[in-house]
Amino acid sequence: MTIPKAVDAEKVISERFPEFLKKESKAWCIFATVILLSETVKDVYHFYQSLMTANSDCNRHDITDAMYCVASFLFHFKITFGINYGLHYRVYSALYWMENESFTKEGEGSQTLKVVKGLPGQQSIHSYGVNSKLHLTNEQLRILNHKLQPGNILKINALAGTGKTTTIIHLAQLYPQMKFLNIMFNKAVCEEAKKRFPLNVTCKTAHSIAYAQWGFRLKHKLSSKLRPHDLVPDLEYYAGLSVPIHTHAKYVLSTVEAFIQSDDSKFLIDHVPNNFGQSLQAIANHRSLILKDADQIWQKMIDKDNKSQRITHDVYLKLYQLSKPKIIGYDCIMVDEAQDSNPAMLDIVMSQRLPVILVGDPNQQIYGFRGAKNALQNIRSTHTYCLTKSFRFGPEIAYIASCCLEVLNSSIFTTLVGSKQPSCIDGKLIGQYAIIARTNVQLFNEAFRLCVQKRFKSFEPQIIHGCFAGGIASYGFDQIIEISNMANYPEKEPPKVRDKFLSKFRSYKALTSYARSVEDHDLLTKIELVNQHGSQIIKYIEIIKEKCSHNIDLANVVFTTAHKSKGLEFDTVCLTNDFFISIDIDFLNRPRHKCEENSIMYVAVTRAKKSLILSDQLLKACLGAQEKFEYPVRTTQVKTKENPLRCVSCSTEFNPHTALTLVRRELILANGNIIEGGPLCIRCASKTHFRPRHDMEALVMYLDPLPDYAHRSMAALVGPLPTDPPLDQDTESFNENGQVFHINVFF
Repeated sequence: MTIPKAVDAEKVISERFPEFLKKESKAWCIFATVILLSETVKDVYHFYQSLMTANSDCNRHDITDAMYCVASFLFHFKITFGINYGLHYRVYSALYWMENESFTKEGEGSQTLKVVKGLPGQQSIHSYGVNSKLHLTNEQLRILNHKLQPGNILKINALAGTGKTTTIIHLAQLYPQMKFLNIMFNKAVCEEAKKRFPLNVTCKTAHSIAYAQWGFRLKHKLSSKLRPHDLVPDLEYYAGLSVPIHTHAKYVLSTVEAFIQSDDSKFLIDHVPNNFGQSLQAIANHRSLILKDADQIWQKMIDKDNKSQRITHDVYLKLYQLSKPKIIGYDCIMVDEAQDSNPAMLDIVMSQRLPVILVGDPNQQIYGFRGAKNALQNIRSTHTYCLTKSFRFGPEIAYIASCCLEVLNSSIFTTLVGSKQPSCIDGKLIGQYAIIARTNVQLFNEAFRLCVQKRFKSFEPQIIHGCFAGGIASYGFDQIIEISNMANYPEKEPPKVRDKFLSKFRSYKALTSYARSVEDHDLLTKIELVNQHGSQIIKYIEIIKEKCSHNIDLANVVFTTAHKSKGLEFDTVCLTNDFFISIDIDFLNRPRHKCEENSIMYVAVTRAKKSLILSDQLLKACLGAQEKFEYPVRTTQVKTKENPLRCVSCSTEFNPHTALTLVRRELILANGNIIEGGPLCIRCASKTHFRPRHDMEALVMYLDPLPDYAHRSMAALVGPLPTDPPLDQDTESFNENGQVFHINVFF
């Protein structure tokens, strides 16, 4: 039996560490080197399988133990010395595949036979084991083996696409005589869940539960959104303040919203915003007046006979929470997408004397503006489980998502594992194509580029049968048309608009002034689009509507923001460059804190099923993980003729004399740029530092040298031979061909 990577490993050891071939450790040296030379998870996995064939002399336990030792060392080197993250990721993922495959094949002695028995009506979990077509993972089976008891608070940290719904469906099926209440965040998801869950599970949104008790009494006052302008007529404590009335109204509304989202029973000074640019005494006086106004506005909101103050759906949910409800008729409560729950909703759930199962992904908390507090981190559980194997995408996309988690959110102890299905990150278009933007402005401009200007990148479809996720009506294009009409209406006459909110303003100037004073980001976004495109925006919107009127299942191009993409998945995903993230490439100086903007990026990345096209920011996140997509390759594979090779980084011609050559993969980026692939000369492959290049509209900057841990990781295999003269390691100030470091930054 010949393993190609093992042949390469023996050659490089003979070339660089010949003493190891004369010792008893020869086999283990080759073993470790093969793992270092592997380029993909499947390389490591197939290597393990090769060692486990029938005619192999290897002992399964010894090989598995060795793999765990290698994984442990690589993890330590990663968090301590910052080596290439992919080295550990490939071994870890291959081990995960092996563990679950061995369970499927062996069956005996596995978790399927350890299920707790004796509960009334409980079904045997064995039916989900060896003979099942579902192939549940060991992590899922561990959850299903849990014996639900009074007082249990279970947390299930389920990463993107890891089968959390499937898991809790089977958990409910194991207890047919128990009645479960599954509280869900989204109405559309709830309706779909009703079709999938067994009959002993009732799926409801928190608002539907509250509506039955309180909401119906105030249904005549319901509004989809409240704005500061709506509060102005009822403000009672504004007189004498130096701030504009709309600014005061904004603070009052923020205070009311903070109270509604909290688990508090009365208004507190902590609910009042504290971002005033005034003296301390002025701030104290203003905050007390804001609190008084917020309290009296709240009283008018909950008064069913008061017609001046309308309410949102969160108001009756708060009233339900304040009533200290007792949910009867159920034996257990499940909370789906628990990370998106606000304290008021969590107080309702946690005050029930029932087992609670909190399910969600702490890395997908992206609704902080709605008061969401990450229940998966803030609530103390009796048991915590994890789901880390994604069924949505393969290891290539999973690796990029894991880099985002580690580099952006510092989640170093949770690794997202991909499935065995193929996926790619090199810029290929496969199936349905989704453009995911952070902001509505960028999303509109992408639709404008494709539908109106017909400017296509090399990987994009040339004919657009598009749609907007969630429906084009939810993106406010009709209101943009109204704003455009206001902007182009004679100033002396009041604009004629049908939108109830816009009709309250006598001019476009007044509308703009209001939006800026209250920092209404949604309104400012629409005003920005009108300013960008002028009166022609009406025509552009009509063209976009015409080309994007297809059902999402039939569309070949989907436009969506990151928030609206949550819960969806697409064959190919391309991220725009407007995500508000900050990345420090040097792992030693990286801040260890989570940021909601980073979670938004993670959500967008994990929508891809088959292909993820890397944006500049994703590329920089990979660079933060010391990933340059450069791999050691047998020199005879890249040099087949007598002609010298050209270094892809410095363009120098060279004739490699080592067994291995470092080769960079070609990548097509989301902006259409191409990172050229090809071999690197020994000097470039051995550099211990590099200067990241930052391209901006007006200038190009080269930052101070940073340690190049990616190249240091491979230096022992592709660097100079012991007999070679020392290399000049001075860092060049400018490297025009180092395309991998061309990163856009935003200030």
